[in-house]
Amino acid sequence: MKIKIYSDESGTFDRNHYDYFVISGLIVLGDKQDSQLKNTYNQIEQNIRVDIPSGEIKGYMLPMDKKNNIVNKISCYKYSIIFTLKEINKDLFKDKKDKQRYLNYAHKRAIIKTLSQLIKEKKINPNEIDQIDIYMDDHDESIDSKADIKESLEQIFIRGTYNNDFSVHYPPMFPHANGVEVLYLKSNKAKNKMIRAADVTANLVYNRLQEKKGIKKIKKIPKMFVERNSVTF
Repeated sequence: MKIKIYSDESGTFDRNHYDYFVISGLIVLGDKQDSQLKNTYNQIEQNIRVDIPSGEIKGYMLPMDKKNNIVNKISCYKYSIIFTLKEINKDLFKDKKDKQRYLNYAHKRAIIKTLSQLIKEKKINPNEIDQIDIYMDDHDESIDSKADIKESLEQIFIRGTYNNDFSVHYPPMFPHANGVEVLYLKSNKAKNKMIRAADVTANLVYNRLQEKKGIKKIKKIPKMFVERNSVTF
């Protein structure tokens, strides 16, 4: 079985002007669920076209009740990383590469922890997984940044890891998987509807953070795993 993960961001990673930044992802288990969700989201977008007749449908364009209904209809497992920007070391924001490395680290950690939890809860049988494909909205990250995500996840999912002095080998998360692919897609392309679904999810979480008891509301989103600055709540 193939795992597909669709991911997007909401907010601006700038501690001087903003309070929060969000990365959200949709975890799709197998081609059958992927096809079902694409059909569901295609119908959702057709219904929205009554109000937004042309152009890409972005989460920020939609009222909260509509965003909430859409995310509830996306019946797969989800994760969101909530960055409270004032809690992050201000020196990190001085260098663009440092910021991207931190975001990559947090995103990889969220993917790994969410999949680990699904294995623990027996929602995923790791021995049945033969491929992991991760699709992200293309924000023009460098080639090095993209390669870093792929290499790190391949080691944990496919090859296994070692302790600090390489005397102990820890087995891979998915022992029969053949590979990990990390692909960057343009969300405005018609076929990339699941990236747009991830955008709506991230935007819903971002907007909930502006509300009273927003975290509680976020944690009530069906099948949602929540992390904060890459540390679980």
